[in-house]
Amino acid sequence: MKTTLQRQSLPEPQAKDEREESPRRRRVALVSGASSGIGRLVARDLALRNFRVVLLVRDEARGRSAQNWIRATTESDATELLLCDLGDLEQVHRAIAVMGERHEILDLLVNNAGLISRQHRLSPQGHEWTLAVNHLGPFLLTNQLLSLLPSGARIVNLASVAHTRGRIDFDNMELSSHYSFWEAYARSKLANILFTYALARRLKERRIAVNCLHPGTLPTGIAMGYSRLVGWLWRAGAPFFKKVSEGSDGVIYLATAPQLEGVSGTYFHLKKQAESSPLSRDENLQEEFWRWSLAAIQ
Repeated sequence: MKTTLQRQSLPEPQAKDEREESPRRRRVALVSGASSGIGRLVARDLALRNFRVVLLVRDEARGRSAQNWIRATTESDATELLLCDLGDLEQVHRAIAVMGERHEILDLLVNNAGLISRQHRLSPQGHEWTLAVNHLGPFLLTNQLLSLLPSGARIVNLASVAHTRGRIDFDNMELSSHYSFWEAYARSKLANILFTYALARRLKERRIAVNCLHPGTLPTGIAMGYSRLVGWLWRAGAPFFKKVSEGSDGVIYLATAPQLEGVSGTYFHLKKQAESSPLSRDENLQEEFWRWSLAAIQ
């Protein structure tokens, strides 16, 4: 059963106040899911590029481990932890408040965290768990942090080629009538792309770039533990997967490449612009899904 968060509607994105900035100001990046896999490598690479990196993680011990590894491999102490389970919108609101207290400006937001829920599960607010973690949490986080983003900032959303199999059924958003974890995952990745395109339109005048990418099929742990067969297939296919570092390189490219200045509302396969599914490019669906998402996070 859904619970209703007593929150005001999302504010309209406002341009960051003009202010004198030191030319030595260290840029700030927030990377979700930064305790392992692509997220950890992205956080490390941003630290090497002299960003102050906020690692948004669910588990403090794993987050500390990632933070220590980044410090050891970069000699940078400019990292900090932000604890948050994106599936719980109350925790997302708390993380947003902490970010507002710690930082006046956010130059880069990487929505990397994601999962596949093996069993049908609902979030504390009553939403299907995979969609809650992979879309609704990042949707809320991103919209509420927009006031910190200056002109020229970038947002990178991790999507997947799996989105091509995704569908949006507004009459069964919680997948209560049937549940397939691959269907739930594909839908959540379609959601990431619908969100990217809709948000890019809204931020065009502010010159904030919003792009997404398929990072390649990677030997991460996202599919492990779901069944013996899936686990076996995942391990058997691992030698043919892209290296995790190739996926993180794609994220870093979207996040920092000078040649992408002014590029927004675009889907990439690693570092190459690609064409997402026809359904994902349906502007009417993008807007309808945006309205549904707004209602879902209230």
